Amino acid sequence: MIYKGIKTIVWDLDGTLIDSFSVFSEVTQHVLKAQGYAVPTVEKLAENFHGSLEDSIRNSAGGLTDQQLEAVMAQFLDVQNGYYEAIEHHIFTDAIELAKRAKSAGIMQTIVTNRMHEGRLNASPRNIVANSSLKELVDSIICGDDGPHRKPLVAVFNGEAPGGEHTLVIGDQFVDVQLAYNLGAKAAIVNRGSQTLQHAEKLHSDWQTHTEIVASLDEVQFA
Repeated sequence: MIYKGIKTIVWDLDGTLIDSFSVFSEVTQHVLKAQGYAVPTVEKLAENFHGSLEDSIRNSAGGLTDQQLEAVMAQFLDVQNGYYEAIEHHIFTDAIELAKRAKSAGIMQTIVTNRMHEGRLNASPRNIVANSSLKELVDSIICGDDGPHRKPLVAVFNGEAPGGEHTLVIGDQFVDVQLAYNLGAKAAIVNRGSQTLQHAEKLHSDWQTHTEIVASLDEVQFA
């Protein structure tokens, strides 16, 4: 897919730039088992891998109380921190290569993620970028706790939203499609090895008019 006239890329982080699902699934299964809860399948974890980390864990585990979730989250963040001591091997090769092509083309690149910064230690979006090759490619980062609004709301940009035909949203979830729609932008959704979009039924009926689903970001080119 060749995109013409793109001036700004709005990147998603989890599942798009970095393979965070592998970490999420391993750590969640480890922590739930350690605390005596039923261990969800990888399929169950994948089905619920969207929204906030707390929601993903609660829904995957089958309805933890607030107190139980707090204990699970505390151990999860501690264990997860070790996984992100080194970042580079978590970055998808097709994503970093696309980011390099965009940089060479003079395209501004920002990451908009619902992943929190505070309390995430090595797994903070800002630390992930600062401690990897992404720091030479990404111009700005908006984290899930930078303000009161979250993706896919345009207000997440705090009044300085890009948009229109010169903006491309690159993600892997239905919320990235919705963000592109809200911005009046195009969307490239990577679903590595597949041509389907999970939870597409939650989207507006004409979402496919501004969205391309690609099996690899190697398919995304600029002109």
